Amino acid sequence: MSKPNGGRPIQRLAKALKPTVTTTVTMDTEELASALQECLDSAVERGAQRAEERIEEKWGPRFDRQDATLRMIWKQCGGKADQHLPIDD
Repeated sequence: MSKPNGGRPIQRLAKALKPTVTTTVTMDTEELASALQECLDSAVERGAQRAEERIEEKWGPRFDRQDATLRMIWKQCGGKADQHLPIDD
């Protein structure tokens, strides 16, 4: 995701909320909406990244979890634990 204005959504939001001499009380609603959306997007990205890190800490890398799942299914379908699996090639 591209980050306009250098990836500083909080500073952009603060600037949009701060009235200027020329606008006095009237704010540019489009700029405000855009700044709020950028803050939300940034928060969602950070939250997703933290969730992924926590999942990896608890369960290990994704490939290892997939491998373990395939081996569990193999055993449930009657495969022997010490038997060679096609994914081992």
